[in-house]
Amino acid sequence: MDSAILDALRSNFTSPPGIHVPSAIVESQGEVDTLEVQIRQLRAQLQILEERRDVAQGRCLNLKSLSAPIRRLPSDILLEIFSHTLWYGSADPIYDPFPLLLTHVCSYWRHLALSTPTLWSSIRARPTDGQLEYYRALWNHFLLHSGTAPLSLFLDLSYVEWEQDELLDQFVEHSRRWKAVGFTMDSIQPLRRLEEDDMNQLQSLALAALDTVSSIFLHDITCFRSAHALVDVSLGGYWDPSLVALPWGQLTTLSFGSSITPASLNLDIYLSVLRHCTQLARLEFNFGDCDVDERRPSRLPGYITLPKLRSLSVEGALHIMDDLIFEKLGLPGLTEFIYHPGFVSGIPRSLESSWKAFQSCAGRSRCKLSTISLTRGSVFDVDVIGWLDCLQSAREVTLDLTSLVRRDQKTFIEYFSNRDVGSSGQTAPCKFPSMQRITIHGLQSSPSVIEALVSMARFRCRLHSPESSSSLETPTTLLFASFGKQLAAELEFCLRDCVAAGLTLHFHSPLF
Repeated sequence: MDSAILDALRSNFTSPPGIHVPSAIVESQGEVDTLEVQIRQLRAQLQILEERRDVAQGRCLNLKSLSAPIRRLPSDILLEIFSHTLWYGSADPIYDPFPLLLTHVCSYWRHLALSTPTLWSSIRARPTDGQLEYYRALWNHFLLHSGTAPLSLFLDLSYVEWEQDELLDQFVEHSRRWKAVGFTMDSIQPLRRLEEDDMNQLQSLALAALDTVSSIFLHDITCFRSAHALVDVSLGGYWDPSLVALPWGQLTTLSFGSSITPASLNLDIYLSVLRHCTQLARLEFNFGDCDVDERRPSRLPGYITLPKLRSLSVEGALHIMDDLIFEKLGLPGLTEFIYHPGFVSGIPRSLESSWKAFQSCAGRSRCKLSTISLTRGSVFDVDVIGWLDCLQSAREVTLDLTSLVRRDQKTFIEYFSNRDVGSSGQTAPCKFPSMQRITIHGLQSSPSVIEALVSMARFRCRLHSPESSSSLETPTTLLFASFGKQLAAELEFCLRDCVAAGLTLHFHSPLF
């Protein structure tokens, strides 16, 4: 029948032979309607089957979840995992709401999180005026569920123009629980209301002010004087250490300034309190390239000896501030030194006076450094070499050469390869003879840089050729070398013999 219809369509006939068209139309339409009914019935059955499948699949997933390994973890192990997942041990209720996310997973996790005070006892935030209402509610939630757990609070209120006092009052009510606190703020009124017996748990304190703080108000803050557990203090911006009552004699870590709030006062103010810091093990100065006029000599008499200091960091010092620090300090126990010189608009500066002052300090103190970190910055290369020459006892060296072009980077790499020959034809003494670990930031990948690194590493791993080793002083074997990720990947094949000899080749992330 269908072929007869097709033949008729290809011709001029209006009716195929033996077919009554009107009757055939009625018959075909009836067949279509019957099939349509059957299709709807099958679709309804298919929908029922799909729904039954989804229910069964959900049941299967739930049954699998019941047997998942994480459900078999004891609650104390699960809580340990929760604690380690917190970012840097603290939580920002807006940008890092991890404790809040835990409460949305399942009822068991919600119960576990809300009944664990330590998950809610750390807050790190930098609110703006437009976020205050949201922050207040979240902080109340955190403080409520932290129970009696010691608090770690780090609040930067530099973007809050109004209501700083009111915000701080929210935390002052819980001051007896303060364990580690850091406040960047202009208003200090709430701190004046604290009592000395409120600070019994306080171990770490960081205070920074972006504007001048009244000396009258600073004298009124006495609550930290009797904090018998306080060992770590950081004062940034315009916080005057000579006016703040602190237990200087028990501090083990002291920082003046930071990268965000650099030290902004006269250097003598900072040096004057160091005479009382007899237990200090770590000291940091960060001037953030602030143009503080320190061209005059220090007025403080004599040397300031810090007998227990092990680590000294000086960053962003301009003019002769770094010289004055080295000239005034006696550091007989110093083993770690970090130096990042300051610069203004990329203008090279001479470091000759600073490395000579440090050399005098080290000689006077009779200290022996084991770890150094040096940033080349915007200074003359000869002065960086001068610094390296006076730090030769170090076993661990970190160097930042980001600001150098490839040619000059190669020169600094070769410094560690002991290839210099004097006018008499004799090879110069081995540089850093005790070095076991080296980290170099900012290297640019190029054939010359890679060649210099391979040569340096092979020499330091004692894999130089026998004919060239007879006149060379053999250094301590290099055990660890760290470079940028791309460079480390390119060196992996070239240094396979060094790795086989015991070298650990590591890659690090960029500093910025």
